[in-house]
Amino acid sequence: MINGVVWVNNIPYEKGAVISSPPLSEKDMEEVDRLYKKYPAFLELIKEKKKKEK
Repeated sequence: MINGVVWVNNIPYEKGAVISSPPLSEKDMEEVDRLYKKYPAFLELIKEKKKKEK
């Protein structure tokens, strides 16, 4: 995970939103969810960042 972005197979994904294609497979989505559960601090950082962007 780099700067609050999860990298799966060298493709960056933000929680619930794909930053680039191709779309995530079901297995990769589970991996992303697992990583976010494992690193809750990153989720908080992303939430704060999104609030500031609004």
